Amino acid sequence: MENRLKGKDLRKSLTYVIIAVTLGNVFFITVGSPVGGAAFTKFAVKLGIDDFKYGIILTLAIMGSIIQLPFSFNIENSGKRKIIFLIAGFIHRLLYIPIALIPLFIPSTNKNLIFISIAFLIMISSAANSIVGVAFSSWMGSLVPLRIRGRYFSKRMMIYTISGALSGLAIGQYIDRFNSLTNYSILFIVVALFGAADIFCFIFLKDPPVESTEKQSIKTLKEPFKDRNYLKLIISVSLWNFGINLPTPFLFMFMIKQLNMSLFSIYLLSQFVSNAATILSVRFIGKAIDKYGNRPVAIVSSFIISTIPFLWCFATPYNYYVIMPIASLITGIFWPGFEMSFMNLSIWLAPKKYRTSYIANYTMFTSVVGIGLSYLLGSYFMKFATPYLKELQAPFFIGQTLNHYHALFILTFITRLVISIVFIPKINENNAKSLRDIIKRKV
Repeated sequence: MENRLKGKDLRKSLTYVIIAVTLGNVFFITVGSPVGGAAFTKFAVKLGIDDFKYGIILTLAIMGSIIQLPFSFNIENSGKRKIIFLIAGFIHRLLYIPIALIPLFIPSTNKNLIFISIAFLIMISSAANSIVGVAFSSWMGSLVPLRIRGRYFSKRMMIYTISGALSGLAIGQYIDRFNSLTNYSILFIVVALFGAADIFCFIFLKDPPVESTEKQSIKTLKEPFKDRNYLKLIISVSLWNFGINLPTPFLFMFMIKQLNMSLFSIYLLSQFVSNAATILSVRFIGKAIDKYGNRPVAIVSSFIISTIPFLWCFATPYNYYVIMPIASLITGIFWPGFEMSFMNLSIWLAPKKYRTSYIANYTMFTSVVGIGLSYLLGSYFMKFATPYLKELQAPFFIGQTLNHYHALFILTFITRLVISIVFIPKINENNAKSLRDIIKRKV
């Protein structure tokens, strides 16, 4: 049985979480989650890292998440999830300081050493972040009362989205005005300190003790796979993450190289518009989750998000200021729907007894299979499709020539659509309303 916090202790702890993630979002809006933000992408371009190598860096970042499995036992058995969270969190954030210093110590002509150094540090940093994720999810599962989860997480998302929108614009303006590797180094050091401040806030957070009836062992790893419904969740979200992340390493590359967008334009027309839409919609999403359940919200949100890559195909250097905001507006409204729903399901479909192990399996499979594999296959797709499509010179929408970015976006659109229609509806959730019944009542 879990001893939940109540009253003043609960309110104080929940407030610290919001302050922490607000500071942390300044970090993540810059470097990405776990990596691949707009500023980091432009940093990689400036260092001469091509599309394929960039995809490999992001793949290695995801592969680091395998380490969370042995740590899930340690978190559960030791009862020291707070100290494990703090140590791993500081490692993850502060490793971006040596990454920031790479251009100052390695000559720009030594591109292979730059690539290897960044890839190695990113992999270690991301491995630490995967441990943070398991500890954080288990901690929040113990801390946040079930009755307020939709409202609380929507409020949290709204507040940290505001910080992300404002910091994104400031970062974009800074890099566009001071576009040198030294200034990138300064930026990453500053945001690493913001990330460390995020983790520092958790020092003051209460960690409800968990009474465990038995020690967890390697056998615990099998438990989620015996749970047919949780296994459906793992498979569905892994496939969805694959479809979501197939173009992720290359979207900012597309904006920078193909659309000739400045970093400020990227943050303004892409992330700021998306964040503004999220701020306006996230409270309604949270209420919908509390009222109807996570499953119907996830189904609707994922179906609509599936259409976004098709819109990207119409973007050119002459019309991106119309196409990209439309895509970002739709993303901002519906992205929180599946993000919060899947997070809630991963935590509360897991039994308390094995929650940490369930979440570790969920996070590893949805990351390594869903994200890492998509980054890797996307990288190889771009590598082999590029010369073929250059030679083909096939006509495309509004006078464009079909290129490797367009081909990847079309593939992503089809993949997401199939997954949202076929797999996500297979997830079951007790007390969730049927989507058909909701539509009938509304009509």
